[in-house]
Amino acid sequence: EREKREREERERREREKREREEREKREREKREEREKREKRERKEREKREKRERKEREKREKRERKEREKREKREKRERKEREKREKRERKEREKREKREKRERKEREKREKREREKREKRDEKVQIHSTVYETGRYPKISIYIRLSKVG
Repeated sequence: EREKREREERERREREKREREEREKREREKREEREKREKRERKEREKREKRERKEREKREKRERKEREKREKREKRERKEREKREKRERKEREKREKREKRERKEREKREKREREKREKRDEKVQIHSTVYETGRYPKISIYIRLSKVG
């Protein structure tokens, strides 16, 4: 009876030992597999992040270049536009000044011509009146009057 109990006890201990060793082996394999997977995932992630960083830096560099180019072009265009507007404004002012001067001169000339014409018409009228009446002595008086008046 005692031997039987001892034998059973020994078998139980061996069985427990074997089960424990198997369990530990499974856990170890599981842990190693997990660590291996994590390492692989970390490597992939680092690789992906590096690639993305490179792409981002490349894109940012390109965008910066494009922006600088655009800003330079806009600055140049603005300068050209301002220069052109200034020139056009000066030309317009010059033209307006010239037109004003020409208009004044024309008005002055027309006034002078009108007065000359009116004076001539007046003289012709006076002369014709004198000749019609046939009184020659009055000619000098009329002319003098027209010159004074």
